[in-house]
Amino acid sequence: MIEPFLYLQKIYSLSDKDVDFLKRRFIENRIFENELFMGQFLDETPTMVIGGPCIRKDIEGVSLNTFYQIFMPLKVASILNLPCKIFLGMREEILLQPKYFLKYEHIKKIIIKGIKKIAEDLNTVVEIIDTSFLIYDKLINECIEKLQIKLSIKESTNLFNLSVEKDKKILHSDLRILVDERVIAYNTSYFLNKSFGPNKFLVVEDIEQYKCILYAKKFSKGELPNFLAMIPLPDISGTKCMFRAEKTERIILNQKGNYNILLKQSPSWVLDIYNEILSLALTIKQTKIKNINLAIKQISIFFE
Repeated sequence: MIEPFLYLQKIYSLSDKDVDFLKRRFIENRIFENELFMGQFLDETPTMVIGGPCIRKDIEGVSLNTFYQIFMPLKVASILNLPCKIFLGMREEILLQPKYFLKYEHIKKIIIKGIKKIAEDLNTVVEIIDTSFLIYDKLINECIEKLQIKLSIKESTNLFNLSVEKDKKILHSDLRILVDERVIAYNTSYFLNKSFGPNKFLVVEDIEQYKCILYAKKFSKGELPNFLAMIPLPDISGTKCMFRAEKTERIILNQKGNYNILLKQSPSWVLDIYNEILSLALTIKQTKIKNINLAIKQISIFFE
């Protein structure tokens, strides 16, 4: 059995006070009962699902984490029979690492194909929102200006920090602050309504994103999209979330060799989380997991 908040406490070195604070932020998940979800903000019926993978390190190879962050909102949309919008923060990544522009353009094509294949198998209507497209880039900038979205250095630095007791020590640059303001902008009701029309939006992302939604509410003067929090995917050793891990600690899809050998170093609780994700994902193909190696190879096909 997966215990989400115990897992968070372990991987992020959170205090009991941190965990209690996070628990109070959410109500019980009533949208899609699964151990990978930690709770939701609002008790309302959605009409559109929003998701978005963190792709910063995918220029080293698409990881299981990226699949997870794409699959879960699409799965929720499929179950609820709702359309889904998947955001690709291309403009934000290129702002931070312009020298990798061509690499990001290359990996974007692979990820977009993967999103479309997963959505097709789930029989879900999906639209991919590339934030580098002029129409969205202009609307993000308009949103920042109109809503006067401005973060302090401390607010930006701790935007994805789950602890209420310990601030992060490495402060964000002005450029990183701008990128964080852009992320908040496209989570606001102003941006979502302008882009997709009035809806009851449900954002399905990992719990590290929850402050983005709260800041979006602040700058939108109280308007709040609902948020369904997933547990962050752990790295192979269970020492941090996979998104932040080094390449050797991430499960890179479409690798040669046997993933079971790679996962021998994984704690049992990490394997439980991987098994839950893969079991849920392989219901697309009506396939039962025989071993993690074969399951990951089947998932990899989406991103060939």
